[in-house]
Amino acid sequence: MSSVFKLGRASRDVWTSRAALSADKPFLHFQDRSWTYGAADIEIRRYAAGLFALGVRQGDLVVVGMTNRPETLFIQFAVRHLGGVMVGMVPGCTYDEMAYQLDHCQAGYFIADDPIASVIAPRRGDFPYLKKLVLDSVERMPLDAINLAAIHADTPIGPVTLNGYDDLSPAEILYTSGSTSKPKGVVLPAGALVTSGFGYADRFEFVEEDHFLLPFTFAHGTGALLAPGMVLKEGSQLTLLEKLSPSRFWGQVEESGATAVLLFPAQINLLMNAPNAPKKGESTLRIVITHEWMGDFWERFGIPMGMTWGSTETGATGAGSEPGYRGDKGQGYLGKPYAEAEIAAFDPDGRRLPAGQPGELRLKHRHIMRKYLNAPDLTAQAVVDGWVLTGDLGMVNAEGCVWYEGRLKNMIKRSGENISPAEVEVVINDHPAVSECMVFGVPDVIRKEEVALVVSVDEGQSLDPAELIAFASEKLARAKLPRFVQVVFGPLPRLSVGKLDRNRVAQTFDTASAWDGRAQATSKASN
Repeated sequence: MSSVFKLGRASRDVWTSRAALSADKPFLHFQDRSWTYGAADIEIRRYAAGLFALGVRQGDLVVVGMTNRPETLFIQFAVRHLGGVMVGMVPGCTYDEMAYQLDHCQAGYFIADDPIASVIAPRRGDFPYLKKLVLDSVERMPLDAINLAAIHADTPIGPVTLNGYDDLSPAEILYTSGSTSKPKGVVLPAGALVTSGFGYADRFEFVEEDHFLLPFTFAHGTGALLAPGMVLKEGSQLTLLEKLSPSRFWGQVEESGATAVLLFPAQINLLMNAPNAPKKGESTLRIVITHEWMGDFWERFGIPMGMTWGSTETGATGAGSEPGYRGDKGQGYLGKPYAEAEIAAFDPDGRRLPAGQPGELRLKHRHIMRKYLNAPDLTAQAVVDGWVLTGDLGMVNAEGCVWYEGRLKNMIKRSGENISPAEVEVVINDHPAVSECMVFGVPDVIRKEEVALVVSVDEGQSLDPAELIAFASEKLARAKLPRFVQVVFGPLPRLSVGKLDRNRVAQTFDTASAWDGRAQATSKASN
Protein backbone atom coordinates (compact mmCIF):
# COMPACT_ATOMS: atom_id res chain seq x y z
CA MET A 1 0.00 0.00 0.00
CA SER A 2 1.29 3.43 -0.93
CA SER A 3 2.35 5.65 1.97
CA VAL A 4 -0.35 8.15 1.02
CA PHE A 5 -2.94 5.62 2.17
CA LYS A 6 -1.46 4.93 5.59
CA LEU A 7 -2.86 6.15 8.88
CA GLY A 8 -1.96 9.53 10.31
CA ARG A 9 -3.07 11.71 7.41
CA ALA A 10 -5.92 14.19 7.14
CA SER A 11 -8.96 12.98 5.23
CA ARG A 12 -8.74 15.86 2.72
CA ASP A 13 -5.25 14.76 1.69
CA VAL A 14 -6.20 11.10 1.43
CA TRP A 15 -9.16 12.02 -0.79
CA THR A 16 -6.91 14.08 -3.10
CA SER A 17 -4.49 11.18 -3.41
CA ARG A 18 -7.22 8.62 -4.08
CA ALA A 19 -9.00 10.83 -6.63
CA ALA A 20 -5.77 11.20 -8.59
CA LEU A 21 -4.83 7.52 -8.44
CA SER A 22 -8.32 6.14 -9.19
CA ALA A 23 -9.70 8.96 -11.35
CA ASP A 24 -11.34 6.68 -13.92
CA LYS A 25 -12.61 4.05 -11.47
CA PRO A 26 -16.25 3.92 -10.28
CA PHE A 27 -16.81 5.49 -6.89
CA LEU A 28 -20.35 6.63 -6.07
CA HIS A 29 -23.84 5.45 -7.06
CA PHE A 30 -27.27 6.84 -6.19
CA GLN A 31 -30.42 5.69 -7.94
CA ASP A 32 -29.66 6.13 -11.67
CA ARG A 33 -26.62 8.41 -11.21
CA SER A 34 -22.96 7.42 -10.88
CA TRP A 35 -19.57 9.13 -10.54
CA THR A 36 -15.98 8.04 -10.95
CA TYR A 37 -13.45 9.21 -8.39
CA GLY A 38 -12.29 11.87 -10.83
CA ALA A 39 -15.81 13.12 -11.55
CA ALA A 40 -16.63 13.21 -7.82
CA ASP A 41 -13.46 15.20 -7.17
CA ILE A 42 -14.59 17.83 -9.68
CA GLU A 43 -17.98 18.05 -7.95
CA ILE A 44 -16.30 18.41 -4.55
CA ARG A 45 -14.03 21.19 -5.77
CA ARG A 46 -16.94 22.98 -7.49
CA TYR A 47 -18.82 23.07 -4.21
CA ALA A 48 -15.62 24.07 -2.41
CA ALA A 49 -15.28 27.01 -4.81
CA GLY A 50 -18.86 28.06 -4.05
CA LEU A 51 -18.29 27.79 -0.30
CA PHE A 52 -15.05 29.74 -0.57
CA ALA A 53 -16.93 32.50 -2.40
CA LEU A 54 -19.43 32.58 0.49
CA GLY A 55 -16.56 33.19 2.88
CA VAL A 56 -15.87 29.74 4.34
CA ARG A 57 -12.28 29.51 5.53
CA GLN A 58 -10.12 27.23 7.65
CA GLY A 59 -11.72 26.50 11.01
CA ASP A 60 -15.17 27.83 10.12
CA LEU A 61 -18.15 25.73 11.25
CA VAL A 62 -20.55 24.66 8.50
CA VAL A 63 -23.77 22.88 9.49
CA VAL A 64 -24.82 20.33 6.88
CA GLY A 65 -28.41 19.20 7.43
CA MET A 66 -29.02 17.23 4.26
CA THR A 67 -30.60 13.93 3.34
CA ASN A 68 -28.78 10.94 1.90
CA ARG A 69 -27.85 12.14 -1.57
CA PRO A 70 -24.55 12.56 -3.44
CA GLU A 71 -24.56 16.33 -2.92
CA THR A 72 -24.32 15.76 0.82
CA LEU A 73 -21.12 13.79 0.45
CA PHE A 74 -19.70 16.31 -2.03
CA ILE A 75 -20.41 19.23 0.30
CA GLN A 76 -18.95 17.48 3.33
CA PHE A 77 -15.71 16.80 1.44
CA ALA A 78 -15.79 20.37 0.11
CA VAL A 79 -15.84 21.67 3.68
CA ARG A 80 -12.87 19.43 4.47
CA HIS A 81 -11.06 20.65 1.33
CA LEU A 82 -11.20 24.19 2.73
CA GLY A 83 -10.15 23.12 6.22
CA GLY A 84 -13.58 23.92 7.61
CA VAL A 85 -15.41 21.96 10.30
CA MET A 86 -18.45 19.98 9.17
CA VAL A 87 -21.29 19.91 11.72
CA GLY A 88 -23.71 17.10 10.97
CA MET A 89 -27.44 17.59 11.53
CA VAL A 90 -29.72 14.57 11.26
CA PRO A 91 -32.85 14.90 9.07
CA GLY A 92 -36.00 14.26 11.07
CA CYS A 93 -35.02 16.35 14.09
CA THR A 94 -37.67 18.55 15.66
CA TYR A 95 -37.32 22.31 15.54
CA ASP A 96 -36.25 22.39 19.19
CA GLU A 97 -33.53 19.83 18.51
CA MET A 98 -32.26 21.79 15.51
CA ALA A 99 -32.37 25.09 17.38
CA TYR A 100 -30.46 23.60 20.31
CA GLN A 101 -27.73 22.34 18.03
CA LEU A 102 -27.42 25.62 16.11
CA ASP A 103 -27.39 27.71 19.28
CA HIS A 104 -24.86 25.39 20.86
CA CYS A 105 -22.33 25.39 18.04
CA GLN A 106 -22.97 28.99 16.84
CA ALA A 107 -21.96 28.04 13.30
CA GLY A 108 -21.68 30.80 10.72
CA TYR A 109 -22.86 28.72 7.76
CA PHE A 110 -25.91 26.50 7.32
CA ILE A 111 -26.68 24.19 4.37
CA ALA A 112 -29.87 22.13 4.31
CA ASP A 113 -32.51 20.51 2.17
CA ASP A 114 -35.93 19.21 3.19
CA PRO A 115 -37.08 18.31 5.75
CA ILE A 116 -34.67 20.51 7.73
CA ALA A 117 -34.68 23.47 5.33
CA SER A 118 -38.43 24.01 5.48
CA VAL A 119 -38.41 23.93 9.28
CA ILE A 120 -35.59 26.44 9.70
CA ALA A 121 -36.48 28.84 6.85
CA PRO A 122 -39.56 30.41 8.53
CA ARG A 123 -37.56 30.83 11.77
CA ARG A 124 -34.47 32.36 10.20
CA GLY A 125 -34.70 35.32 12.62
CA ASP A 126 -34.06 32.98 15.54
CA PHE A 127 -30.46 32.55 14.43
CA PRO A 128 -28.83 35.97 13.94
CA TYR A 129 -25.32 34.53 14.15
CA LEU A 130 -25.77 32.60 10.88
CA LYS A 131 -23.86 34.51 8.21
CA LYS A 132 -25.10 32.48 5.25
CA LEU A 133 -28.01 30.09 4.66
CA VAL A 134 -27.90 27.74 1.70
CA LEU A 135 -31.23 25.97 1.20
CA ASP A 136 -32.76 23.54 -1.27
CA SER A 137 -36.40 22.66 -2.04
CA VAL A 138 -37.89 25.52 -0.02
CA GLU A 139 -40.95 27.35 -1.38
CA ARG A 140 -40.49 30.54 0.65
CA MET A 141 -36.84 31.37 0.95
CA PRO A 142 -35.66 33.89 3.55
CA LEU A 143 -34.51 37.11 1.87
CA ASP A 144 -30.85 36.45 2.61
CA ALA A 145 -30.88 32.71 1.77
CA ILE A 146 -29.08 31.20 -1.23
CA ASN A 147 -30.21 28.32 -3.40
CA LEU A 148 -28.07 25.20 -3.19
CA ALA A 149 -27.47 25.33 -6.95
CA ALA A 150 -25.82 28.74 -6.54
CA ILE A 151 -22.85 27.33 -4.63
CA HIS A 152 -22.19 24.72 -7.33
CA ALA A 153 -19.54 26.81 -9.05
CA ASP A 154 -18.73 26.52 -12.75
CA THR A 155 -14.99 26.35 -12.10
CA PRO A 156 -13.55 23.91 -9.54
CA ILE A 157 -11.25 25.40 -6.95
CA GLY A 158 -7.62 24.25 -6.95
CA PRO A 159 -5.49 23.16 -4.00
CA VAL A 160 -6.01 25.26 -0.86
CA THR A 161 -3.02 25.90 1.38
CA LEU A 162 -3.87 25.66 5.06
CA ASN A 163 -1.74 26.95 7.91
CA GLY A 164 -0.89 24.38 10.56
CA TYR A 165 -3.56 21.97 9.37
CA ASP A 166 -2.89 18.28 9.98
CA ASP A 167 -4.61 15.05 11.02
CA LEU A 168 -5.30 16.44 14.51
CA SER A 169 -7.04 19.62 13.33
CA PRO A 170 -10.81 19.78 14.05
CA ALA A 171 -12.77 18.51 11.03
CA GLU A 172 -16.14 17.14 12.20
CA ILE A 173 -18.63 17.83 14.95
CA LEU A 174 -21.14 15.01 15.38
CA TYR A 175 -23.86 15.33 17.98
CA THR A 176 -24.54 12.42 20.30
CA SER A 177 -28.01 10.97 20.60
CA GLY A 178 -28.88 12.65 23.88
CA SER A 179 -30.89 9.74 25.31
CA THR A 180 -30.29 10.83 28.91
CA SER A 181 -29.19 14.48 28.55
CA LYS A 182 -28.84 17.27 26.04
CA PRO A 183 -26.84 16.15 22.99
CA LYS A 184 -23.11 16.76 23.14
CA GLY A 185 -21.10 18.00 20.18
CA VAL A 186 -18.21 15.58 19.69
CA VAL A 187 -15.29 17.36 18.02
CA LEU A 188 -13.32 14.90 15.90
CA PRO A 189 -9.95 15.42 14.20
CA ALA A 190 -9.21 15.31 10.48
CA GLY A 191 -7.59 11.90 10.80
CA ALA A 192 -10.64 10.18 12.31
CA LEU A 193 -12.16 9.28 8.94
CA VAL A 194 -8.94 7.59 7.88
CA THR A 195 -8.36 5.71 11.14
CA SER A 196 -11.96 4.53 11.29
CA GLY A 197 -12.42 3.55 7.65
CA PHE A 198 -9.00 2.02 7.18
CA GLY A 199 -9.34 0.02 10.40
CA TYR A 200 -12.63 -1.49 9.24
CA ALA A 201 -11.30 -2.10 5.74
CA ASP A 202 -8.31 -4.01 7.09
CA ARG A 203 -10.28 -6.03 9.62
CA PHE A 204 -13.02 -7.09 7.21
CA GLU A 205 -10.60 -7.57 4.30
CA PHE A 206 -12.07 -4.89 2.08
CA VAL A 207 -10.59 -4.85 -1.44
CA GLU A 208 -10.95 -2.73 -4.57
CA GLU A 209 -13.75 -4.96 -5.91
CA ASP A 210 -15.88 -4.43 -2.79
CA HIS A 211 -19.00 -2.28 -2.80
CA PHE A 212 -20.37 -0.70 0.39
CA LEU A 213 -24.11 -0.02 0.76
CA LEU A 214 -24.89 2.99 2.98
CA PRO A 215 -28.43 3.52 4.39
CA PHE A 216 -27.27 5.80 7.24
CA THR A 217 -27.32 9.58 7.38
CA PHE A 218 -24.08 11.46 6.79
CA ALA A 219 -24.53 13.03 10.23
CA HIS A 220 -23.95 9.59 11.79
CA GLY A 221 -20.44 8.22 12.39
CA THR A 222 -21.06 5.44 9.86
CA GLY A 223 -21.89 7.88 7.07
CA ALA A 224 -19.54 10.69 8.02
CA LEU A 225 -16.45 8.59 8.76
CA LEU A 226 -16.61 4.83 8.42
CA ALA A 227 -18.19 4.30 4.99
CA PRO A 228 -16.19 6.87 3.00
CA GLY A 229 -13.02 5.87 4.81
CA MET A 230 -13.50 2.19 3.96
CA VAL A 231 -13.94 2.79 0.24
CA LEU A 232 -11.09 5.32 0.05
CA LYS A 233 -8.53 2.85 1.33
CA GLU A 234 -8.67 0.53 -1.68
CA GLY A 235 -10.57 2.65 -4.22
CA SER A 236 -13.80 0.67 -3.73
CA GLN A 237 -17.39 1.67 -4.53
CA LEU A 238 -20.16 3.25 -2.46
CA THR A 239 -23.92 3.13 -3.08
CA LEU A 240 -26.19 5.50 -1.15
CA LEU A 241 -29.72 4.64 -0.06
CA GLU A 242 -32.12 7.41 0.89
CA LYS A 243 -33.02 5.30 3.91
CA LEU A 244 -33.35 1.69 4.93
CA SER A 245 -36.57 0.21 3.55
CA PRO A 246 -37.10 -3.44 4.51
CA SER A 247 -39.45 -3.92 1.55
CA ARG A 248 -36.84 -2.65 -0.92
CA PHE A 249 -33.54 -3.58 0.72
CA TRP A 250 -32.83 -6.96 -0.83
CA GLY A 251 -33.74 -5.69 -4.28
CA GLN A 252 -31.36 -2.75 -3.81
CA VAL A 253 -28.59 -5.12 -2.76
CA GLU A 254 -29.06 -7.22 -5.87
CA GLU A 255 -29.36 -4.20 -8.17
CA SER A 256 -26.22 -2.53 -6.82
CA GLY A 257 -24.17 -5.69 -6.42
CA ALA A 258 -23.24 -4.52 -2.92
CA THR A 259 -20.84 -6.75 -1.01
CA ALA A 260 -20.87 -5.09 2.44
CA VAL A 261 -23.22 -3.15 4.71
CA LEU A 262 -23.39 -2.07 8.34
CA LEU A 263 -26.76 -2.51 10.08
CA PHE A 264 -28.14 -2.35 13.61
CA PRO A 265 -29.41 -5.69 15.00
CA ALA A 266 -33.00 -4.39 15.02
CA GLN A 267 -32.70 -3.58 11.31
CA ILE A 268 -31.39 -7.06 10.62
CA ASN A 269 -34.45 -8.52 12.37
CA LEU A 270 -36.69 -6.55 10.01
CA LEU A 271 -34.90 -8.01 6.99
CA MET A 272 -35.25 -11.66 7.97
CA ASN A 273 -38.54 -12.13 6.11
CA ALA A 274 -38.61 -9.01 3.96
CA PRO A 275 -39.79 -9.18 0.33
CA ASN A 276 -37.28 -10.41 -2.26
CA ALA A 277 -35.09 -11.95 0.44
CA PRO A 278 -32.51 -14.16 -1.27
CA LYS A 279 -32.08 -17.85 -0.75
CA LYS A 280 -29.19 -18.98 1.40
CA GLY A 281 -25.87 -18.29 -0.28
CA GLU A 282 -27.34 -16.29 -3.18
CA SER A 283 -26.86 -12.71 -1.97
CA THR A 284 -24.01 -10.58 -3.33
CA LEU A 285 -23.35 -9.47 0.26
CA ARG A 286 -20.24 -11.14 1.60
CA ILE A 287 -20.44 -9.49 5.02
CA VAL A 288 -22.93 -7.69 7.26
CA ILE A 289 -21.22 -5.64 9.96
CA THR A 290 -23.27 -5.29 13.14
CA HIS A 291 -23.09 -5.17 16.94
CA GLU A 292 -24.04 -8.67 18.04
CA TRP A 293 -23.91 -12.15 16.57
CA MET A 294 -27.29 -13.19 15.19
CA GLY A 295 -27.28 -16.89 14.51
CA ASP A 296 -30.74 -16.88 12.90
CA PHE A 297 -29.55 -14.45 10.24
CA TRP A 298 -26.47 -16.54 9.50
CA GLU A 299 -28.54 -19.70 9.24
CA ARG A 300 -31.17 -17.99 7.08
CA PHE A 301 -28.89 -16.33 4.51
CA GLY A 302 -25.39 -17.74 4.98
CA ILE A 303 -23.96 -14.20 4.95
CA PRO A 304 -20.96 -13.83 7.29
CA MET A 305 -21.33 -11.30 10.08
CA GLY A 306 -18.65 -9.01 11.44
CA MET A 307 -19.00 -7.87 15.04
CA THR A 308 -17.99 -4.28 15.79
CA TRP A 309 -17.96 -1.86 18.71
CA GLY A 310 -17.19 1.82 18.92
CA SER A 311 -18.77 5.21 19.54
CA THR A 312 -18.85 8.75 18.25
CA GLU A 313 -16.34 9.73 20.93
CA THR A 314 -13.88 7.10 19.69
CA GLY A 315 -14.23 8.28 16.10
CA ALA A 316 -16.28 5.15 15.29
CA THR A 317 -13.15 3.10 16.00
CA GLY A 318 -13.12 0.31 18.57
CA ALA A 319 -12.97 -3.47 18.20
CA GLY A 320 -13.99 -5.84 15.43
CA SER A 321 -14.17 -9.59 15.00
CA GLU A 322 -11.84 -11.57 12.79
CA PRO A 323 -12.93 -12.64 9.27
CA GLY A 324 -14.88 -15.87 9.26
CA TYR A 325 -16.23 -15.47 12.79
CA ARG A 326 -19.17 -17.82 13.38
CA GLY A 327 -20.42 -16.85 16.83
CA ASP A 328 -18.31 -19.47 18.60
CA LYS A 329 -16.75 -17.20 21.23
CA GLY A 330 -19.85 -16.52 23.24
CA GLN A 331 -22.26 -13.72 23.88
CA GLY A 332 -20.85 -10.21 23.62
CA TYR A 333 -17.70 -11.12 21.71
CA LEU A 334 -16.36 -8.09 19.80
CA GLY A 335 -12.98 -9.19 18.51
CA LYS A 336 -9.74 -7.24 18.78
CA PRO A 337 -8.98 -3.51 18.58
CA TYR A 338 -8.76 -2.00 15.11
CA ALA A 339 -5.42 -0.68 13.86
CA GLU A 340 -3.82 1.92 16.14
CA ALA A 341 -6.39 1.44 18.91
CA GLU A 342 -5.82 0.07 22.40
CA ILE A 343 -8.62 -1.19 24.66
CA ALA A 344 -8.42 -2.09 28.34
CA ALA A 345 -10.76 -2.62 31.31
CA PHE A 346 -10.54 -0.29 34.33
CA ASP A 347 -11.94 -0.44 37.84
CA PRO A 348 -14.14 2.35 39.32
CA ASP A 349 -11.04 4.08 40.71
CA GLY A 350 -9.43 4.32 37.30
CA ARG A 351 -6.91 1.51 37.75
CA ARG A 352 -6.20 -0.69 34.76
CA LEU A 353 -7.32 -4.24 35.43
CA PRO A 354 -5.41 -7.42 34.61
CA ALA A 355 -6.44 -9.45 31.57
CA GLY A 356 -9.65 -11.39 32.12
CA GLN A 357 -11.12 -9.11 34.78
CA PRO A 358 -14.31 -7.19 33.87
CA GLY A 359 -14.53 -3.44 34.25
CA GLU A 360 -15.24 -0.30 32.28
CA LEU A 361 -13.88 -0.54 28.75
CA ARG A 362 -11.66 2.39 27.84
CA LEU A 363 -10.11 3.09 24.46
CA LYS A 364 -7.35 5.26 23.09
CA HIS A 365 -5.79 6.03 19.72
CA ARG A 366 -4.46 9.13 17.99
CA HIS A 367 -7.81 10.23 16.54
CA ILE A 368 -10.29 10.00 19.40
CA MET A 369 -12.49 13.03 20.10
CA ARG A 370 -10.64 16.27 20.70
CA LYS A 371 -13.30 17.49 23.10
CA TYR A 372 -17.00 18.04 23.67
CA LEU A 373 -17.80 21.41 22.15
CA ASN A 374 -18.19 24.13 24.79
CA ALA A 375 -18.16 21.56 27.59
CA PRO A 376 -14.72 21.35 29.28
CA ASP A 377 -16.09 19.65 32.41
CA LEU A 378 -17.80 16.92 30.41
CA THR A 379 -14.66 16.52 28.29
CA ALA A 380 -12.57 16.01 31.42
CA GLN A 381 -14.99 13.32 32.55
CA ALA A 382 -15.01 11.57 29.18
CA VAL A 383 -11.28 11.54 28.38
CA VAL A 384 -8.74 10.76 31.09
CA ASP A 385 -5.02 10.42 30.34
CA GLY A 386 -5.80 9.93 26.66
CA TRP A 387 -8.37 7.18 27.29
CA VAL A 388 -12.03 7.56 26.28
CA LEU A 389 -14.27 6.34 29.11
CA THR A 390 -16.91 4.48 27.12
CA GLY A 391 -19.34 3.68 29.94
CA ASP A 392 -19.43 0.10 28.66
CA LEU A 393 -18.77 -2.88 30.89
CA GLY A 394 -16.56 -5.56 29.39
CA MET A 395 -13.48 -7.73 29.56
CA VAL A 396 -10.21 -7.97 27.62
CA ASN A 397 -8.33 -11.27 27.72
CA ALA A 398 -4.58 -11.88 27.48
CA GLU A 399 -4.74 -12.09 23.67
CA GLY A 400 -6.43 -8.69 23.45
CA CYS A 401 -9.89 -10.05 22.57
CA VAL A 402 -12.77 -7.94 23.86
CA TRP A 403 -16.16 -8.97 25.24
CA TYR A 404 -19.03 -6.54 25.85
CA GLU A 405 -21.15 -7.09 28.97
CA GLY A 406 -23.53 -4.13 28.94
CA ARG A 407 -23.71 -0.46 29.83
CA LEU A 408 -22.42 0.53 33.25
CA LYS A 409 -25.04 3.21 33.71
CA ASN A 410 -27.77 0.85 32.52
CA MET A 411 -26.86 -1.96 34.87
CA ILE A 412 -29.76 -3.16 37.00
CA LYS A 413 -28.94 -3.84 40.65
CA ARG A 414 -31.53 -6.34 41.92
CA SER A 415 -31.09 -7.64 45.47
CA GLY A 416 -27.41 -6.77 45.30
CA GLU A 417 -26.82 -8.54 42.00
CA ASN A 418 -25.79 -6.63 38.88
CA ILE A 419 -27.90 -7.57 35.85
CA SER A 420 -26.90 -6.53 32.34
CA PRO A 421 -29.91 -5.44 30.24
CA ALA A 422 -27.95 -6.35 27.11
CA GLU A 423 -27.60 -9.94 28.28
CA VAL A 424 -31.35 -10.28 28.86
CA GLU A 425 -32.19 -8.53 25.57
CA VAL A 426 -30.11 -10.98 23.55
CA VAL A 427 -32.12 -13.89 24.94
CA ILE A 428 -35.51 -12.20 24.53
CA ASN A 429 -34.72 -11.25 20.94
CA ASP A 430 -34.20 -14.93 20.13
CA HIS A 431 -37.92 -15.58 20.57
CA PRO A 432 -39.49 -15.97 17.11
CA ALA A 433 -42.39 -13.57 17.83
CA VAL A 434 -40.17 -10.74 19.07
CA SER A 435 -39.24 -7.92 16.69
CA GLU A 436 -37.22 -5.93 19.23
CA CYS A 437 -37.12 -5.33 22.94
CA MET A 438 -35.74 -3.17 25.70
CA VAL A 439 -34.79 -4.15 29.25
CA PHE A 440 -34.30 -1.68 32.11
CA GLY A 441 -34.66 -1.35 35.86
CA VAL A 442 -37.68 -0.02 37.74
CA PRO A 443 -37.73 0.91 41.46
CA ASP A 444 -38.74 -1.76 43.97
CA VAL A 445 -39.12 -1.32 47.73
CA ILE A 446 -37.67 -4.72 48.61
CA ARG A 447 -35.12 -5.45 45.91
CA LYS A 448 -34.16 -1.81 45.13
CA GLU A 449 -34.75 -2.54 41.44
CA GLU A 450 -36.78 -5.02 39.42
CA VAL A 451 -36.24 -6.05 35.82
CA ALA A 452 -38.74 -4.58 33.36
CA LEU A 453 -39.19 -5.51 29.71
CA VAL A 454 -40.94 -3.83 26.80
CA VAL A 455 -41.24 -6.15 23.83
CA SER A 456 -42.42 -5.27 20.33
CA VAL A 457 -44.26 -7.68 18.05
CA ASP A 458 -45.60 -7.22 14.54
CA GLU A 459 -49.24 -6.39 13.94
CA GLY A 460 -51.30 -9.58 13.92
CA GLN A 461 -48.81 -11.43 16.12
CA SER A 462 -49.62 -12.53 19.66
CA LEU A 463 -47.27 -13.12 22.54
CA ASP A 464 -48.04 -14.48 26.00
CA PRO A 465 -45.69 -12.85 28.55
CA ALA A 466 -45.71 -15.99 30.68
CA GLU A 467 -44.65 -18.10 27.70
CA LEU A 468 -41.92 -15.56 26.85
CA ILE A 469 -40.49 -15.67 30.38
CA ALA A 470 -40.58 -19.47 30.31
CA PHE A 471 -38.65 -19.32 27.05
CA ALA A 472 -36.07 -16.95 28.57
CA SER A 473 -35.71 -19.07 31.70
CA GLU A 474 -33.98 -21.70 29.60
CA LYS A 475 -31.02 -19.37 29.13
CA LEU A 476 -31.18 -16.94 32.04
CA ALA A 477 -30.88 -17.35 35.76
CA ARG A 478 -34.10 -16.69 37.65
CA ALA A 479 -32.79 -13.44 39.11
CA LYS A 480 -32.29 -12.05 35.60
CA LEU A 481 -35.79 -12.79 34.32
CA PRO A 482 -38.02 -9.74 33.84
CA ARG A 483 -40.74 -9.40 36.44
CA PHE A 484 -42.72 -6.78 34.48
CA VAL A 485 -43.54 -7.25 30.78
CA GLN A 486 -45.34 -4.94 28.40
CA VAL A 487 -46.15 -6.13 24.87
CA VAL A 488 -46.55 -3.43 22.19
CA PHE A 489 -47.18 -3.50 18.45
CA GLY A 490 -44.85 -1.88 15.96
CA PRO A 491 -41.36 -0.37 16.38
CA LEU A 492 -40.16 1.05 19.69
CA PRO A 493 -39.40 4.79 19.87
CA ARG A 494 -36.11 5.81 18.30
CA LEU A 495 -33.76 8.74 18.44
CA SER A 496 -32.99 10.69 15.28
CA VAL A 497 -29.81 8.66 14.69
CA GLY A 498 -31.76 5.40 14.66
CA LYS A 499 -30.92 4.12 18.13
CA LEU A 500 -33.64 3.01 20.54
CA ASP A 501 -34.75 5.84 22.81
CA ARG A 502 -34.14 4.04 26.09
CA ASN A 503 -34.95 7.06 28.21
CA ARG A 504 -38.37 7.62 26.62
CA VAL A 505 -39.39 3.96 26.90
CA ALA A 506 -38.36 3.75 30.55
CA GLN A 507 -40.08 7.00 31.50
CA THR A 508 -43.43 5.95 29.99
CA PHE A 509 -43.41 2.44 31.44
CA ASP A 510 -46.19 1.74 33.94
CA THR A 511 -45.70 -1.22 36.26
CA ALA A 512 -49.37 -1.08 37.30
CA SER A 513 -50.60 -1.90 33.82
CA ALA A 514 -47.79 -4.28 32.86
CA TRP A 515 -47.87 -8.06 33.19
CA ASP A 516 -46.44 -8.90 36.62
CA GLY A 517 -44.68 -12.25 36.94
CA ARG A 518 -44.68 -12.17 40.73
CA ALA A 519 -48.41 -11.46 40.87
CA GLN A 520 -49.04 -14.30 38.44
CA ALA A 521 -47.00 -16.69 40.57
CA THR A 522 -48.80 -15.59 43.74
CA SER A 523 -52.19 -16.08 42.10
CA LYS A 524 -51.28 -19.59 40.97
CA ALA A 525 -49.97 -20.49 44.42
CA SER A 526 -53.19 -19.31 46.11
CA ASN A 527 -55.27 -21.41 43.72
